[in-house]
Formats: sequence, C-alpha cells, structure tokens
Amino acid sequence: MTHRINNKWLRILFIFTLLPIVLKNTAIANPEKETGQAVAIKENVISLGSPPKNATIFGVTVDPPKLRHIAYASRQNGKMAVHVDEKKGRAYGDIAKGTPVFSPGTSRVAYIVYEENKAFAVVDGKEGPLFDGVTDIAFSPDGKRFGFRAKTGDHQTMVLDGKKEPLFTSVYGTPVFSPDSKHVAYVAANDDGWFFVLDGKNHGPFRQVKKPIFSPDSTRFAFAALIGPAWHLITNKTQSKGYENVTAITWSPDSSRLVFVGQKDKKLLLVEGNKEHTAYQTIGNPIFSPDSSHLAYPAQQGEKRWVMIEDEEEGPRFHQLGPYLYNNGSTKLAYVGIKKNKPVVVINGKKQNRYDSVGMPVFSPDGKKLAYRAMKKGKWFVVLGGKKGKEYAEVKRPIFSPNSSQIAYGARLNESEKVVMVLNDKESAPFDAIGIPWFSPKGNHFAYTVLTDSKWTLAVNNTLSETRFDGFIKGVPIVFNSEKKLHGIAMNVEPKIEFFRIEIEIDKG
Repeated sequence: MTHRINNKWLRILFIFTLLPIVLKNTAIANPEKETGQAVAIKENVISLGSPPKNATIFGVTVDPPKLRHIAYASRQNGKMAVHVDEKKGRAYGDIAKGTPVFSPGTSRVAYIVYEENKAFAVVDGKEGPLFDGVTDIAFSPDGKRFGFRAKTGDHQTMVLDGKKEPLFTSVYGTPVFSPDSKHVAYVAANDDGWFFVLDGKNHGPFRQVKKPIFSPDSTRFAFAALIGPAWHLITNKTQSKGYENVTAITWSPDSSRLVFVGQKDKKLLLVEGNKEHTAYQTIGNPIFSPDSSHLAYPAQQGEKRWVMIEDEEEGPRFHQLGPYLYNNGSTKLAYVGIKKNKPVVVINGKKQNRYDSVGMPVFSPDGKKLAYRAMKKGKWFVVLGGKKGKEYAEVKRPIFSPNSSQIAYGARLNESEKVVMVLNDKESAPFDAIGIPWFSPKGNHFAYTVLTDSKWTLAVNNTLSETRFDGFIKGVPIVFNSEKKLHGIAMNVEPKIEFFRIEIEIDKG
C-alpha cells in the first residue's frame, strides 16, 4: 500500500463429474517415476459431513493452523445453521456474513446470529446475551479469548470474553489483541471525545483516534490521535510532535524501533523517534529486516521518479517500484524496479538482468538464494541465483523447501494446455491442472493437488493417490503433520455435496 496526501456457491478449484469413491479406505498407490524419489503411500479418506439436501452453503472455513476440520453455514427452507464437520448446529433466522470463524490453534468456533430483530454471538455452541446488533467477532492469537462489537439501543459496547465493556456512543473496528493475548485494545467515542481503550482503561479524550497496534513483544502499544489541529503518535511513554496526518505505524520485529509516516507541509516523511527523514511526494509502507537493524521503504520524488530507501540511502531511480522484501539473514534487500515498462529485480542496489516481465522475488528460508519468475519474448521461466531456467508457456511462483535445498513450481508446457510440476528442473508427468507445491518439514517430500481425467487427487513426490474428488477447497494448504504424514481438505458435489479429509502416510521412499 502507498500513502498519498489527503458465497452463494462454495469456491473450489474445479468441479467435474463424480466417479465412484471409497471412504475410509487404505490403499497403496503405484509409484510414478517421473521426477524426484518415487514413494509408496497409504491413504485414508474421512468424511467431514454434508449439508442438507438442496441447501445453499456459505462461509466455508478450516481451523488454523492444523487445517483438519471444516465449518460453514447452510440455508434451507428459510433457516440457517452452522456445521462443524458432520455436526449441525441449531437453526436460526440468519447467520452473519464472515462467520463462522475458527480460533487459531484451539479449533473453537464462533458465529453471529440474527433472530427476530435481535443479534447474539454463539461461541463453543453457547448462545451469548441478546443485543440490537453484533459484528466484528475475533479470537485472540492463542484462541483462548474472544471479543466483538455490540449495539444496545443508541449505544455500542465491546464484549470481551462474554462480558460487556462500558457503553459508548460508538465503538470502532474489531478488538485488537496483543500478540501474547494478554492485552486487548479498541477505539471508542462518546460526547467527551474519542478514546483508546486498553484493558478497560480509557486513554483520552482526543478529537479522533486510529491505527492501534501492539509491539511484537506485547509490552508496548501505539496509536494515532488527533489533538487540536494536529495528529500525534502516542505510545506508553511518548507523544510525537504534531503532523497533518499519521499513518503506516510499524514496529520492528524485536520491538525496539517504531516508525510512522507523517504528513508535513503537504509532503510525506518517515519519522523514527524525534528524527524526521527526507520528505517525499509519496511513501510506501516501511519494512524492517528480520533482525531489526535495517529499514526500507519506497518513495516518490516526482512524476515517474521512484527510489527505494534503505537506512536513509537512495537506490537507483525507476518509473515504478514493485514488491520488496528482506531475506531471513537480514543481509539482502530485493525489489522490482520498472523503467520504460521494463522490469528488473534489484538486490542490495544492484540491478539484475532485465526482462519483459518479472514476478515477486522469493528468498530461500536460509536467505542464501533468490528466485523469481520472468518472461522474455513471450516465454516464461524461473530465474534462480541469476541463472535462467527452462522456457515454458507459463510458470507459477517458485516455492523453496524449508531446508532451502529444493525448489518447485508449476509450469504450462509450450503449445499445450497441459501443466507439469517442476522440482529442481525435473518435470512431473503432464496434467490438466495442478495446485501449489507444499513441502514436508525437512524438505524430503512434497505434495500438490492434481486434475487428471476430470477429477482431482493428491500427488506426493509425483505419486498419485487413488481416491478422486470433484475439488479441493480453494486457498487451503496441504499440511504435512510430520515428515511422512500429510492431509488435505477435499469435496464432492455429486450425488451430494460432501467434504472430506484425505490423510496420507508415506510408506516407503
């Protein structure tokens, strides 16, 4: 983001005609020796239930981070209910959009109900008190706490862990929990003004409040407050000087540094402590290196004059700037610069080869390698360590294994609609479509979804599982529970909608 002055139907990868399927079956797949080390696999397919016949389903979600369970809302005969796997909850008039939601790590489920002009939250299957309106329900990072906004008459309140906070004229946004889940903050207002409310204590009043954020170590907070005609950044112990606007409040990973973008004399500048950096026409979001020692952000000097700023030093000029990131070792800053419609990847200020198009750079987990997809004269390829790979009609974003020794990506074959998975320059068999590659914790195995013969299945080291599905839930990763165990969430549509968890154990290889 840059800072300038002043489902009716379930989304799945694909849906095709159903083939016979055996549930809770254990099978050994025949290894395919196309790329990588062939494996023998055992699979187990577990039904996660079905919505009622002729029901419409909404809000399909899975539990983070293990992704073993599914929740969604269904509508049938004018009533709605929430399903968690095969268990259906009570029927109500309406379930709020954006719910149900899972808590992180604990698989708790919450949703909002509208019934007879009243609203209430349901958490862990228990109905909360009635209100005139409920919205913005959220769990704490550890999944043990929850909160939501509620309306009662002409007033609003924040409800935290089932208990109502004091009434205000307005309460804004979702509750903001600290990373350790011990603290919670929100913004509220009444006739006296605006307040930053932290653990039940009001800070204010101010003319306006915005952007509350905790430090990563949860010991400090920051927010922007309008005092008189000027905006200030306020923390536990400090208050900045006034600016025309304050935005992009950013903590360093170690919580020792805090910066923000301030507007002064109709220009934007980065502010750290009492120090103001050079002013520019436009400034993008600042980022810190993982060790917090470096700070970078894009800035615009004038028409088609963009530079990347790192530690107050300007990089080469471009007409536009693309994505930017640090490696895990905090030794390299990479970004995409564009000049005369020609993009180039820049590493620590040094321009790499220029291409007709490039994708977002990706660092390996050890921070030593950089890869990105690129296109020249209509042909796509992956550039790894500055070296161009094989040309294809199209390639997807490359993915490194956790140990940084392997790299995989999907590619569409030239003059063909078929796609292959490429692992370390070796191609799989061609398929109709494939998903994103996911690696095991040590990087010895990888898996991805495959469309073959109008059905979806899983490929593990390019060995196909036997069970076929109409699709896998869009955006849900394949999860390795260990080096040799993994699972995914799939579904069928015919003869009825049904969700499944397919569990695979690598038996050999």
